[in-house]
Amino acid sequence: EFPQNIVTFLLGLLSDEDYKISFTRVFIQHYSRIMMALLYSMDRQTISNRVVHISVQLLSPESLARMMVEEHRLLYLMLMSLDHMVMSILTSSDMNDLKHNYPMVVDCSRDILKDHCYWPIISDLINVLSHKSVAFYFMQDERLLKEWFKLVSCFQGMNSNHRELGQHVEYEPDTYYSAFSAELEICASPMWSLLVHCKDHTTQEYLHAVIKNVINSLHDWFDAVNTRPFSR
Repeated sequence: EFPQNIVTFLLGLLSDEDYKISFTRVFIQHYSRIMMALLYSMDRQTISNRVVHISVQLLSPESLARMMVEEHRLLYLMLMSLDHMVMSILTSSDMNDLKHNYPMVVDCSRDILKDHCYWPIISDLINVLSHKSVAFYFMQDERLLKEWFKLVSCFQGMNSNHRELGQHVEYEPDTYYSAFSAELEICASPMWSLLVHCKDHTTQEYLHAVIKNVINSLHDWFDAVNTRPFSR
């Protein structure tokens, strides 16, 4: 579980370039195990801090991050790790007519969201997307975009609020903070990390790919809640 003396020792060797590349490869190959440690550890906060302490050192150089993306499918590993977390806490949406309504949304009362178990992975994703070449790689990969928006769709309509017309609600649920944090950190921050690289006409193909997937995802979601606001 990432003991500090091991973390210090491993980071102390990063000045050797051959070691840094080899260690980064091994770190990425074990990325799914990091996700499992975050889910089942008794001390998630400590592990989160130590994981980020390592990964930020490894993935900050653009050349090394791009190498891991191309050779070891790093972006797919990140999305699959997030997908595993999110799919384990899905619940039926209570929006619209339950007879025709079938979208699944995250349950904001679960520890995965309340304890921010996802933060080290999201932090790594935002870190690698800060590199322009990696962001463009992401936006031109149709499978990555589809996986990403499938994930984001699970947060659409989460933690819905209902007006109570009968009995007084003595205690409000504390899930609003989990929902706010998830929307900001999982959905909004990676989006801004992508869009910051799209500033002129030379990037219009990437924007077009993102917008196309946004429209398709919105269309699928409106179908799921039995609403037809627009045609494709």
